[in-house]
Amino acid sequence: MVRGEGELVISDLVNNGGEKIIQGSPVENLDDLPFPDFSLVEGLKKHMPITPISTSRGCPYACTFCSVSPMFGRKYRFRTTESVIEELSRFKHRSVFFYDDNFAANRARTMELLKQMIEHKITPRWMAQVRADIAKDKEMVELMAEANCNQLAIGFESLNAETLKRYNKKITPEDNKYCIEVLHKYGIKVHGMFISEGYSNIYDKLGIDSLQLSILIPLIGSKLYTSVKNAKQFTVRKFPSDWELFDGGHVVHCPENMSPLEMQKQTVQALKNFYSRHNATKLLLRGRIGDFGIRIMGYRIIKRWETQNRDYITKLKQAQALIKASAQTKPHSSSRLSA
Repeated sequence: MVRGEGELVISDLVNNGGEKIIQGSPVENLDDLPFPDFSLVEGLKKHMPITPISTSRGCPYACTFCSVSPMFGRKYRFRTTESVIEELSRFKHRSVFFYDDNFAANRARTMELLKQMIEHKITPRWMAQVRADIAKDKEMVELMAEANCNQLAIGFESLNAETLKRYNKKITPEDNKYCIEVLHKYGIKVHGMFISEGYSNIYDKLGIDSLQLSILIPLIGSKLYTSVKNAKQFTVRKFPSDWELFDGGHVVHCPENMSPLEMQKQTVQALKNFYSRHNATKLLLRGRIGDFGIRIMGYRIIKRWETQNRDYITKLKQAQALIKASAQTKPHSSSRLSA
């Protein structure tokens, strides 16, 4: 296993073996990395309709739940525009996903890349991850639309001002709502990424086009992981086998305001509400065929998740029952004092 960036040590590790955990080193010049060889993917056209491309690493922000800064550092590193254009030029893409943690982190660099994509006529449908404050830069949003940006994934996280402060997002609920309005004005769809606070039907009312609702996960390296570990609030104990549950879909620690079981149930219910067949049908009646398909796909994914995780839900119920039983059998402190 490699901790950190693995490109500079992975070959030696594969060829010679080594300790169970090896410390990687940051790649200072990202242009030195070879382009991924996707021809090695079996059934490429069927299983990989979207080409993933990374153009930068690092993030200066310090959101409490995020492991990006501990992983890649708080200093941005960028590939050159020439390198990105060369990778984009290798073959015809149906769609591209720039999976940088913040594609618009450096305005000058992003504007230059977009202009070069337009000039070289390399403008497949594409999406990227950005912050909600992208909407304040109308010139960039307009250029994104011209370069055929189809969708932007925005880490809104919450619509609660206090929660956003606690996460250290440096974004307000008003910024989030304004972002959705501006992007739609330019024909760019919004994939809203939120951290679950339990059940809510607000997401459909916001007008976002798709929803990613994740349970708060204490990722290794984040400030949240350290605080949960120190407080002994994890509900899972068997590491590393339990790491598969750290996917944003499963509760792995005790939430602040409800039981793990309630958080799990309410999060699933919020997703079922957004991706309901009723909401999908409304989109179909408006002639939004593509959006209808996304909602139906989401509906099916949630139904499949529920089927595959019945044992997990049963364990949560059993754990909650044990906690209640333990609380009921404990003698009250008042009776001890009176004795």
